[in-house]
Amino acid sequence: MTGIVPARRVEMTDGIVVGGAVTGSTWQQLAGLTNWLRGKGAVLVPHCTPFTTIAAAASETFRFRVKTRSSAIQRVWVVTMSGVGGTASVQLQAPGTGGTVVDAAISDERTTVVYVENLSSRSGAEQQIEFEVNCVAGSNSVGVSRIACYEQDRPVLQSDSTDYGVDLFTCASGQPIYDGANVSVGGVYDALVNADARRVGIFHWTQGDSTAAATASGTPADLLQLAVPVLVRKLARSATTGSVKWAAYAKVTAGTGTITLTHTNNAGTFTDSASVTGTSYAWTSARTVSNFDCDDLDVADGRQSSTWDSLNFQISASGGTLTVQSISVWQDD
Repeated sequence: MTGIVPARRVEMTDGIVVGGAVTGSTWQQLAGLTNWLRGKGAVLVPHCTPFTTIAAAASETFRFRVKTRSSAIQRVWVVTMSGVGGTASVQLQAPGTGGTVVDAAISDERTTVVYVENLSSRSGAEQQIEFEVNCVAGSNSVGVSRIACYEQDRPVLQSDSTDYGVDLFTCASGQPIYDGANVSVGGVYDALVNADARRVGIFHWTQGDSTAAATASGTPADLLQLAVPVLVRKLARSATTGSVKWAAYAKVTAGTGTITLTHTNNAGTFTDSASVTGTSYAWTSARTVSNFDCDDLDVADGRQSSTWDSLNFQISASGGTLTVQSISVWQDD
């Protein structure tokens, strides 16, 4: 018994009246909708632009911090590269250690490669995900211009307490109505309670792990030349703001480094800072920041008051040099 995931989002076509009886066809439509929600993959890494060049016999590992969805069994990496001065030969791997190695030939024009990462287990935990590009010895250098990652859609869900797949046939007209795991109205209830409708990836910045991506000391300096426009998803009907989590992969040579997130919207400017004291690269503890504008569903481009939230980061260090290799911003709940 498995939960079939409809190919398209199910629409509730029956009339729903307050105080009225819920029909069997409505329950079946709702079961299909919950399966569709659980079976759709989330975007973990919206397209980011490392613009990193990898020389022959060198490699780069691009690291991201996210909270994955517990129903995902595959991740799809979409990477755009180009050979420098001619065709380049690369080996791709995700994760960077232990993943399946795939060979690819990259032309001197931009070439997009799709790599499917099979997951050994399902997990809804905050974690690092990574993608490695190894430029083969004797090849031309390769430039990595864009990276994205999303979870693969599922055609069926398991009937267990991780996928919460609902057997659609147990919700049909004439079937018994009872509270059971993965069946009937009880299965629908469980699936809805455990639904994960997050807009996971918000913003990621990385240039790989072999080059000092950003260093600073003394006066805080902007990490990005231009602030990034950001909106978060609207969870409740009355919501106008939402929260994100963020973390940085960084180290200092000595002393303390400071990474400050700054965002501005129509309500003002807000900041949040993380300290880095480790002399080896590691992720800072994830920090929660509120007051990000969420989508205005009555406006075509989603903006509130015709303004975007602008997001940037400032970096500085005291007593040493701060190096930042990756920064990730995502929605956690």
